[in-house]
Amino acid sequence: MTLAGLLSRQAVRRLAGTSSLERGEDYAWAGAVRITEQGPERVAARVQGTRRYDVVLIEEDGELSHECSCPMGDQGNFCKHCVAVAVVVGGWGMAGKEAEPVPTTKKVATTMEDVREHLLSRDKPDLVELILREAREDDRLRDRLLLQVAVRRAGSPDVETVRAALHDAIEPDHSVSWRESWDWSRGVDRVVDSIEELLASGHARQVIDLCEEALEMLDSASGLVDDSDGGLAPLADRLGTLHLEACGSGAVDPVALGRRLVELELGSEHEAFYGAIDDYAEVLGEAGVAAYREAAEQQWSRVRTLGPGESDDQSADRFRLTHMMERLAEMTGGVDDVVAVLSRDLSHGYSFLRIAEVLRDAGRVEDALTWAERGLAAFPDRPDPRLREFAAEEHHRSGRHDEAMKLMWAEFEARPGLESYQRLSEHARVAGADWPAWSDRALAFLRRHIGRQPAAARRPLHSWGQPTDRTTLVEIFLWRNEVDAAWREAQEGGCRERLWLRLAELREKEHPEDAVPIYQRQVEQLVGRKNNRSYEDAVAMMRRVRDVMSAMDPPGDFAAYVAALRAAHRQKRNFIALLQRAGW
Repeated sequence: MTLAGLLSRQAVRRLAGTSSLERGEDYAWAGAVRITEQGPERVAARVQGTRRYDVVLIEEDGELSHECSCPMGDQGNFCKHCVAVAVVVGGWGMAGKEAEPVPTTKKVATTMEDVREHLLSRDKPDLVELILREAREDDRLRDRLLLQVAVRRAGSPDVETVRAALHDAIEPDHSVSWRESWDWSRGVDRVVDSIEELLASGHARQVIDLCEEALEMLDSASGLVDDSDGGLAPLADRLGTLHLEACGSGAVDPVALGRRLVELELGSEHEAFYGAIDDYAEVLGEAGVAAYREAAEQQWSRVRTLGPGESDDQSADRFRLTHMMERLAEMTGGVDDVVAVLSRDLSHGYSFLRIAEVLRDAGRVEDALTWAERGLAAFPDRPDPRLREFAAEEHHRSGRHDEAMKLMWAEFEARPGLESYQRLSEHARVAGADWPAWSDRALAFLRRHIGRQPAAARRPLHSWGQPTDRTTLVEIFLWRNEVDAAWREAQEGGCRERLWLRLAELREKEHPEDAVPIYQRQVEQLVGRKNNRSYEDAVAMMRRVRDVMSAMDPPGDFAAYVAALRAAHRQKRNFIALLQRAGW
């Protein structure tokens, strides 16, 4: 099968989703696609979006592979830019315009293969001059050439040039926005490629120093780089992996490395060295592990014990040190050694839970329950729900089902909601208790709780704001698959937006007249947000309104509904344009 044969509109919709499909079609119809290379199995193109992006589509053994230089494409998604190229290559247009030609050149006269042939025909001195000329005008190309020469220099590499390149790539001279962060991370990756090449050529000692410096620079840069896409973590992980490989080559003294790892693990904001004792144990050997332990214990001795409700200003170091000491205790000590480490911090209920879990996993069930009960007693006003759950499970295990149900009822009273109701149900099942009686008790408690709320706190019937009076009851009845009961609760007391929509979905077949007003309110909410994405979602919801109206008896007047929307929102030109595109 050819590449074009894989790019039908239906196939692309499955890959990209409706939203990316429609946006990609818009790009194609706006003439934003420029094909740079085209053959039966491979197409390369540039798409002008927020910036210019490179797209490659390839047919391999009847399967489609794709690449795009945008953030979404870099994560492996078939993005809107890939869709735009697929529109051009596949020869189809936007919805409702399939018969019209796509206003973009499908094939260019000169391709990259032509460029290859041209370059092969040039003499070597000519090519050198061409590259040097381009490098003088292209900073990125110049830096890449300098790095290649520095790493591959005969005799010994020019580490200072690599170090300078790291500083230039990692340390921005201004705040890096989300749109710029992808280019920034790619620039850092290119320098790390050079460090990787240094390691491959046998310069492990220099690699160790460069990796540690680079990780320190990443820590400093994190405040200036918008990391919404999580680009910093992969860079830190890659540098950490290189550091471990370099240390494994025998380029560092194990004792010195053990001490250094404690400094790195405590000092880094990233997790490249988190849990270093596990990753580096083989490299460290007995002497290195002993040095690591000694250095960690020296730091641990400065951490004071915390009782329930206490806090200190060592939270970051305390967390890392606790993990380090816990792993060391697991490696060479017993359960009591681990408990001793965890007992240094009893400031939260979760601290007691951790100890209880360690003891339970070691088969010391009664000791585990004792610690759980200690944790519940330490925080009588606000016990950790996980502790209650743990203690209840242990009571069940010992046949003390009444004690377990008391704990779970206390949890329901403290945090009345669907989740606590579900847990109460599960524990009643384990206990063999009378669940209908427990359920009636829980629902009665919720109704009393609602009745105690001040009238001013109650929301209008169809409130779309904060949780309303009957939200929890609606959730419970929906979970019990009692849709009519959930609908009555919502009608009488209101509920959250998502529940209204869920109720509409469940009732639209049997009671379309109930669903239509809910969907129409959602349309108004979406249009009121005044952005193009919400307008698209509003039009999608209107299609649902149309379908449900057609099922009513008699059918609803969708045309009149659209006309009223047009009149009410005639100044929202983008929304009106979408209605026209939908044929309304």
